[in-house]
Parts: sequence; C-alpha cells; structure tokens
Amino acid sequence: MEEKLFAKRLRDLRDEKNVSQEEVAKEVGITKSTLSKYELGKNEPGMMVAKRLADYFHVSFDWLVGHSDEKQPVMAKKELANLFSKLLEKDKLEAVRYMEYLYLTSSKEKK
Repeated sequence: MEEKLFAKRLRDLRDEKNVSQEEVAKEVGITKSTLSKYELGKNEPGMMVAKRLADYFHVSFDWLVGHSDEKQPVMAKKELANLFSKLLEKDKLEAVRYMEYLYLTSSKEKK
C-alpha cells in the first residue's frame, strides 16, 4: 500500500464528504485515534478496514490504497451482464451502440 498516497486520499475523501473523523471511524468500526493515524500516514489499515473505508466513501479499494487511478469502483462483468439481461431488446441495441460510441471516443482521446 502506498502509505502517503493512502493517507492523502483518505483525508481528501473525508474533506470532500465533509464528515468528521469520529463519524467515519464509527461507521467503519475503528477508533478516531486509529483513523487519525491513517490520515497522518503513521499507520496503515489492514485489508478489511481499508475495504470498509472504500465502501463507506464509495470508491474503489484499489484506488484508495494507491494501486489504481480509477476512483470509482468498476462494475463487475457479472453485474453488468445481469443488468444488460434485464433490458428490453430495443434498449439492448441502444446500449451496445452507446458502448461502441464510448469506446471509439475514448480510444481517440488516448492517441
């Protein structure tokens, strides 16, 4: 885990959400003191606590711990397939067209 990056991202998330350390700590089942140490980069959480923090802030675990630049969790293939299967046939076609459009525009931006 990238300690300094984790600490910064955690502090920034709490500031963005405008919540206290006490509030976050209570929600994820740790003490305020422990959370403070995480934010100061003096300590690192275990995987389960880091996962609860990511879930609390609705960000990806990998982003929070510095393994990814993708802040928002990526929908799992199974979840995406499940959602797609619930669409009407005409909406499935529209969804495929939109995904193709997104793919084409994003690949142009990467060049």
